[in-house]
Amino acid sequence: MAIIYSEKYGNARLGLWKITEEEEELLSLAGLSETDFQTFASFKASQRRKEWLAIRALLKQLLDKPARIGYHQDGRPFLEDHSLNISISHTKGYAAVLLHEKEIPGIDIELESRSAEKVATRILNQEELEACREDGGYSNKKLLIHWCSKEVVFKMVPDHSVSYLNQIRISLNNPISQPCSFSADYLSENGSLSFDMYYQSLNELILVWGWKTGVK
Repeated sequence: MAIIYSEKYGNARLGLWKITEEEEELLSLAGLSETDFQTFASFKASQRRKEWLAIRALLKQLLDKPARIGYHQDGRPFLEDHSLNISISHTKGYAAVLLHEKEIPGIDIELESRSAEKVATRILNQEELEACREDGGYSNKKLLIHWCSKEVVFKMVPDHSVSYLNQIRISLNNPISQPCSFSADYLSENGSLSFDMYYQSLNELILVWGWKTGVK
């Protein structure tokens, strides 16, 4: 289906791809190098193979040229030509890329139908949980937005032993508008980092993305 959403936000650009193609078509769209193809061939699961190809097909369309993705030791992706900073996310049937000219970005996408309460109640603090209450219970959408937000911050911080519960703070307005901007903080022994965060609901998806705004 190719790109279903593409938008620029200052120095950043976001793209979303709905995966409806078979592997052969995605292969023709991805523009893989020989090394890329060897990596692709090592994946066994069909969904994983399609998501991996869709990320590269999406990136090729966003940049109007093939681009090679490498990975740091902590798993974070980077463009091998170092022209832009990149974050990627995928969920069943969708792939997303966020590019930023200066900052390390983060993006996370999730299906609105996914049940979030079991995970969210372990990684959200009491104040965040209270912001998700609605009609005597929890709003699954609000839990998902908070969960995705913490995933986004995790992708942007250097410490991957971070505690979602104790070190990541989400400050989301209530009620939640659509779309909306908000803030998040990462707390560490060396101080804290603050992030500009954004949320949008699109089709059946929750999209959350952001980048660092400063050091406190």
